[in-house]
Amino acid sequence: MAQLARKRRARRAALGEPAVLTFLRRYAKPLTLGGVAGFSYLALRALRTSGSTRGLLISGAQRNQALVRTEMTEAPMIGNVLFDAAKKQQLDALLANAAIMVPGHSRPVTVAGARQYLDEIVRVAGEEQVSPFLLTAVLWQESNFGAALKPPGPAGTGDFTARRGHWVGAPHTQTFPDAASLPPGWRAPPGPGPYAIPDDGRGFGRGLGQDDYVSGDPPANSYDWTNPYLAISYMAKLLAKKQRLVASLVSRGGGTIGGNDLAYAAVSAYNHGEGAVATAWLALVAKANEAGVPPDIANLENDLKGDYAKPVMALATGLEQAFAAA
Repeated sequence: MAQLARKRRARRAALGEPAVLTFLRRYAKPLTLGGVAGFSYLALRALRTSGSTRGLLISGAQRNQALVRTEMTEAPMIGNVLFDAAKKQQLDALLANAAIMVPGHSRPVTVAGARQYLDEIVRVAGEEQVSPFLLTAVLWQESNFGAALKPPGPAGTGDFTARRGHWVGAPHTQTFPDAASLPPGWRAPPGPGPYAIPDDGRGFGRGLGQDDYVSGDPPANSYDWTNPYLAISYMAKLLAKKQRLVASLVSRGGGTIGGNDLAYAAVSAYNHGEGAVATAWLALVAKANEAGVPPDIANLENDLKGDYAKPVMALATGLEQAFAAA
């Protein structure tokens, strides 16, 4: 029995390795909240002092409320376990006034649009143990809280680039022979037709979290993606799943990843896919080993299609630190 228990603990640890989403100090940028510049990265220093490796994504083992209450003293505002009415009001005020500098943007990013989904963000953060700051940052990146969708709002869609190859003839799609025949507003990808778009003519990306209508996990055609709570819950579950998948694929490739790096990779995998991210990490480590230096997670997406995790993590961390400093 003791041996079986040890195996179960080992398996749980492998499936739910905790990860820190505090932005690494080498990426640290000055923050601005309500026009006041100069917020320092308090939680990063606290983590360095305490030696804690907890962060914005929390493993299944941390779902025990007593454990999370203990961790709160080392990494403030993990998840939502202690979000009482006063803390929720504080978060609402933060969302209304925060202006955070993130990579790739010349002006501070504002997140007041998240306030309309405050109840859902706080609820999902508690249920899934994923930071409300991270959920806010992903909502901003994916749909600007619905403002970037057509039509604007949680029932809007995005990603109006048609697809070719194996997408043609897939369930829940319709086919067009060439670019000229695509409906207004649709773009043809590189390469000749035929092309596929969703069978309802709307964008492939659905709702606030831009779950894919055809290939999402689960696909958006299988649930009510227009419901803000369901959309945000989908995001949280997928982030946690991507974290486990990246760790597993890296391990299969003979490597290791954890802590800040695993969290960063999980966010990247939300957009790029776990396979591409795991491959990029293993290549990054190999290059770093050849050069005799540690791998720099900031370079993870250099060979992928654009930086996704870098601005998301910067915004999530900026919000977390501004909340702690308020």
